[in-house]
Amino acid sequence: MDEDLPLLSRSSAATDESQTTKPSKRTVRRYMTVAVILVGAFMNYLSIYLPSPFYPQIAAERKGSKADTEVGIMVGSLQLSAFVVSMFVGGYLDRLGARFLTTSGVFLVGGCTVLFGFLEYVKEWSPFIGLSIVIRFVMGVGEAAFDATSMALLLGMFPAHTGAMWGIYGFAETVGFVGGAPLGGLMYHVEGFYFPFVVIGGILLSFTLLLWYLLSDVHSLTGLEGTGDDRVGDHEAVSVWQLLKIPSIVLMLFNVFSCYAGLALLDTSMATYLDKEFGWSVAHIGL
Repeated sequence: MDEDLPLLSRSSAATDESQTTKPSKRTVRRYMTVAVILVGAFMNYLSIYLPSPFYPQIAAERKGSKADTEVGIMVGSLQLSAFVVSMFVGGYLDRLGARFLTTSGVFLVGGCTVLFGFLEYVKEWSPFIGLSIVIRFVMGVGEAAFDATSMALLLGMFPAHTGAMWGIYGFAETVGFVGGAPLGGLMYHVEGFYFPFVVIGGILLSFTLLLWYLLSDVHSLTGLEGTGDDRVGDHEAVSVWQLLKIPSIVLMLFNVFSCYAGLALLDTSMATYLDKEFGWSVAHIGL
């Protein structure tokens, strides 16, 4: 009987070791949440840049003359709303909840993307450009809510790997940024104006329910909600206005502003120029 004890202890140790190495349900759910957030970030930026290769020409057709200024306002309305909303998302994250902000952000971006596709049936110029600006403005609200909150979720889930989380999230956004215009041009070439918006927007809307389910217990994944504390770890919480008083942060923000301003100039002029001067197709312009 005594000879069986070492065998039993070894068996128990092996069982304990297998239980230790086997990922828990919480870990699996955490990685699933990260994957969905990254795909959502990719799809968000994909939807934002879908109309770049063909919207300026459509706007010129509706107006009957150059519409560069109006197209610029339409493009800038999204960034304007994202700028304003981003200033407040961080401060109200604890009150509104990461789950609500993330899922509502995806819902707004997806819903506005689908609605944008139905602008094909608005033939008169004034309602066409007016609705375009309003839809893109609301879309920017959703983009800002999702972008800021999902980044906070990733950092909360992996506080020891903040650099890696920043890098992988930026990679997902960049791939969407790069692929938006080519995919939009290709899908427009295949099925017309409504097609890219309805397809991509529909996929984003389906993510709303998935994120709502995965984030049902945000506190267990990240510890972001339910703390009611004004401190994060061993550091006091810092407001946006305190950060804006730091010269290095202001300089960094100015650099980001300059880069995006240069990129935005292409959205309002390059597609029209390539179409008129070289007769490029929408698919080639997107690429």
